[in-house]
Amino acid sequence: MIVYLVKDNELIPFSVHNSKSFFDETKKLISEGQPVVVKYEHNSLNTYWESEFSENPKEYVKDITQSRFVNLKERKLNKSVDFKNFIYSQGSFDRIIKWKNIPLYKTCYDYSIYPAVLTEVKPKTIFELGTGDGASCIWYQDILKSHNLNSKILTFDTFEPIKKFKGIEYYKFDLENIENFKIKECPHPWLIIEDCHVNLKGILNFFDKEMIQGDYLIIEDNNKAKQKIIKNFMKNKKYQVDTRYTDFFGYNNCSFVNGVFRKS
Repeated sequence: MIVYLVKDNELIPFSVHNSKSFFDETKKLISEGQPVVVKYEHNSLNTYWESEFSENPKEYVKDITQSRFVNLKERKLNKSVDFKNFIYSQGSFDRIIKWKNIPLYKTCYDYSIYPAVLTEVKPKTIFELGTGDGASCIWYQDILKSHNLNSKILTFDTFEPIKKFKGIEYYKFDLENIENFKIKECPHPWLIIEDCHVNLKGILNFFDKEMIQGDYLIIEDNNKAKQKIIKNFMKNKKYQVDTRYTDFFGYNNCSFVNGVFRKS
C-alpha cells in the first residue's frame, strides 16, 4: 500500500513499509505550521483510524511509535484506552470470550493480536506458561492449523485444565521449579507466553539461556511488580519490544503492556 502526503500541491509517496519516514515528514509539516493532507492508495475502504488521521493528523501522529522494534527504556506504561473500557475488554459477568465453550480470558484486543503474532512469527514451538482452563492452547493450535501452520505446543500449570486436546503436550508442573524442566526437541522459532504469575525472574533467566535470535516472548498481565522484574532483567539483554503488536490498537491497548519481546 502507498500513502501520500500532499506538500506544495505535490503528492509525496511513502510505502507502508517505511512508515517512520512518513510520520517524520508529517511531524515536520505540523511543526512548520503547514497543513497536512493525507491520501491513501489501496483497493479497500479507509479504516476508522485512517479517516480520522486524515482529518486530524496532529492529534494522532503523536500516538505513532518511531520504529517497530524499540528498547524497553523508550516505552511508557500508559495505555491510550481508558481504564474502564479496558477492564470490560475481557467481557463481564457471563459475557466472556470462549473457545470451544471454555473461557478464554483474552481481551478483545488480544483476541485479534494473537492471530497476527502466530501467523507472522510462525513459531515452531509454543511454551504456554499457565494453562488455566485450557482454552488458550487449543485456540493457538486452531489458528495455526487454519493457516496450514504446525507448531509444537507445550502448556504448564499446577492443576488440570477443564479439557485436554489432542496434539498438545500438557505438563502438571510447578513453574517455581522451572530450572528442573528439560527442553527436548523443540525447534525454533519459539513463542513463549508467560501467564502464570509466579517466578517471573526465574522463568526469564531459564528461557533466556535457550532462546535464539528471532524467538518471541510475551509477558501477560504485567502489572507494576512484573514491570520492575522485566526492567531489571532487560538491562544489557538483547531484546526489543515489538510495537507492531503492543500498539496494534493504540499505545499498549492489550494485556501485555510493553510485553512483546523479540530476541535480537
